[in-house]
Amino acid sequence: MKKVINQIGKALEYLDKLGTGKSFQLFRSLGYEKLYSLSEKVDHKNLLYISQNLDEQTIIEFLNRIPEETLVDLISKVPPEDITYFANSIPMDDLVLLSTSIPAKFIAEMSLKTGKESATELLKNIGTQKSIELLNEVGIQNFIELSLKVPTIELIPIVRELTPKQSGAWVRKRGIGDIPKLIKAFGVQNLLVFLRTLGFEKNIHIMDVLGLEELIELAYTISGMKLPGLSTSGKKQKKVSKKIPKQSQKKTSSPWKKKY
Repeated sequence: MKKVINQIGKALEYLDKLGTGKSFQLFRSLGYEKLYSLSEKVDHKNLLYISQNLDEQTIIEFLNRIPEETLVDLISKVPPEDITYFANSIPMDDLVLLSTSIPAKFIAEMSLKTGKESATELLKNIGTQKSIELLNEVGIQNFIELSLKVPTIELIPIVRELTPKQSGAWVRKRGIGDIPKLIKAFGVQNLLVFLRTLGFEKNIHIMDVLGLEELIELAYTISGMKLPGLSTSGKKQKKVSKKIPKQSQKKTSSPWKKKY
């Protein structure tokens, strides 16, 4: 009897919060048993919030296409406002793939630490499949730390350039400190040219042999090091001689330094 009363109470709450039309459409499409089963396993207030903030078709797809066990994990660990943001911002195919491919705690941690907007931007621009592979190769903590140190708009082109396997190898060999320092020193476009021109393996080898700081210093001091497509900027060099008339002194610039 108590269970029946509980069911009636929850049904009435759905009717009250969602309205008669939306409630009956969900009950008809999903079946009340499915909604009730989920309400028993997660905080049904969270389920109500998600249902209130998504349209009927999105809710039906979301609840039907993701296995119940995964849904329970997701709704229990990811804040409901973040779930609705993801569901409204990321195509459902990608959201289903993401939810069923990586643990809900990873999604929750990324959303919590980087913010749901940045997390969504990264997923959309890197691509869901590549993002999943990247998280598996690099590790969620490294990925979060990197995305906190490098603005999303600068991180996306670099991550697109490297395969998940290369990114994982770089992080395991060199740590995550390289990318923020290289971007700060060279700018995104110049770093991309450097990666394309020398290739990933040579880049890593040079950094292993010389060290990161030495590589940056080398790039600044060798004036003849001009790579195809490299951007230039106004990094001033010291005057060679005081005897040279001012009008004949040319300002040389680093082929690397550029502000973004």
